[in-house]
Amino acid sequence: MESKIQQVLDFLNRNKMRATYKDVAGFLNVPARSLAVLLGPPRLATSWVVNSETGKPSGYPESQCHPDLHAHDIIADEDDLRLKMELEKKTRLTLRSIGRKR
Repeated sequence: MESKIQQVLDFLNRNKMRATYKDVAGFLNVPARSLAVLLGPPRLATSWVVNSETGKPSGYPESQCHPDLHAHDIIADEDDLRLKMELEKKTRLTLRSIGRKR
């Protein structure tokens, strides 16, 4: 589970996108209340997971929120998160394979 949460956090951070607690929990197939334990203490890398009403991470001091937190809208839902992650993975694999042909 830890590597899957890290994959989501890496994706969100790389793309400067926010996703709600509910959608990340659904993607990971864990109860939303368990997500806080998986995320650990507040830090920049986990601040991309946000409250659906406020668009901010719950209980985070401003100093622990990524400076680019509002660079993009919040990912629409769990399916959108899955689609975006799959698309990025395919695109990165394609770009890597093109680079090898040189």
